[in-house]
Amino acid sequence: MKTKNSSFSHIDSFKTLEAEKMRVYYNVKLSKRKIDLRITELGLLLNPLRILPLIFSELVKPFAGNFRTWIESIFHYKKEKVDKNGDDG
Repeated sequence: MKTKNSSFSHIDSFKTLEAEKMRVYYNVKLSKRKIDLRITELGLLLNPLRILPLIFSELVKPFAGNFRTWIESIFHYKKEKVDKNGDDG
């Protein structure tokens, strides 16, 4: 009789068959739990209450930087103007 290479070739009794059955059952159960956890994490990540502020903050950052530079330039210009007028008088 021809024997095939199998990952279950180590099973030689009903006791090892039952142990292998339980091992496979727990591996499947663990895999399902991992998938459920990933789905939950993805759901939390894509939650509109979290993603909209994140997108908004990423869009506002360049404008905020430009606005800050503009404000700093105004105060810098006023300081130079006051320094020049103060030196003359």
